[in-house]
Amino acid sequence: MPNWCSNTLSINGPQEAIDRFHADRKAALKGKDCEFNQVITFHQVLPLPKELLNSTKTYSLMTEEQIRATAFANNWSDETLQDHLKHALTPEMIAESNRLIQKYGYDNRYDWCIANWDTKWDAVRSHIDEDGSNIHFETAWSPPTKVIRELASAYPELKFIHSYSLEGENGDWEFTYFTEDDTLMVSWEYTAMSGEAIPADELDEHAIP
Repeated sequence: MPNWCSNTLSINGPQEAIDRFHADRKAALKGKDCEFNQVITFHQVLPLPKELLNSTKTYSLMTEEQIRATAFANNWSDETLQDHLKHALTPEMIAESNRLIQKYGYDNRYDWCIANWDTKWDAVRSHIDEDGSNIHFETAWSPPTKVIRELASAYPELKFIHSYSLEGENGDWEFTYFTEDDTLMVSWEYTAMSGEAIPADELDEHAIP
């Protein structure tokens, strides 16, 4: 099981833009057949390509030649050898992997999600405050930073405040994304479990590349 990251996303801004965000959020949930109690999906702004939906990593597999060489070097039994040969990479599998990499940059769901979402799964154990101002959810191992940045880019009228804490760590992060002069900006603050925040003059704020 992964360590979990607890996230809260707060949305502020003109009501019309907030309503548009929530309408898009609900449409994305419906379009991706998400769990009935899920309230946010990363597919809203960074949809996983359908071709990668049920894909698996192939680079951990070996060709028949590689398997036989490994079996010889490690003195495998014939039973072990035959079991590994059932999962050998075929020329067709290699060609399909190369096609997906050329098209999407990755040939499997896991690597694509890590690269595009900063976490291997979609949001889980999510709920939303009654007034819709705060969305709470968990992610595996790390916060979905790239997703939040993409949301902030997609809805420049809104300010997104992303707070999160990582299981096993001793503090909370808060990132604020906002658009200023058509440039996406971010500021952040870290608060230790003692309640002591980084001094204001040590906070950083900059345009996102």
